[in-house]
Amino acid sequence: MADEAVEALTAIHGTEYIAGAASDILYQSSGSSRDWAHGAGGFRWVYTLELRDAGAYGFLLPPEQIIPTAEETWAGLQVIARHLITEEKWN
Repeated sequence: MADEAVEALTAIHGTEYIAGAASDILYQSSGSSRDWAHGAGGFRWVYTLELRDAGAYGFLLPPEQIIPTAEETWAGLQVIARHLITEEKWN
């Protein structure tokens, strides 16, 4: 599912995204909301979505990147939602 979401993200504007464990592709952290969601929250899957920036702007994207980032993210979220509805029978 994550790989399919990355394909959808990349297809919008050609921005490269990577799927994998956050501690492997980003950085190690503990006590985050994803830790709570997976542990105490009982969520089956927990995902971290990062912005398209590769280190130049961090979490402060320039205005011209905000809409393209939203378009890419929306494409990926649609893939995940479709998977949950069709494959997990959550409908």
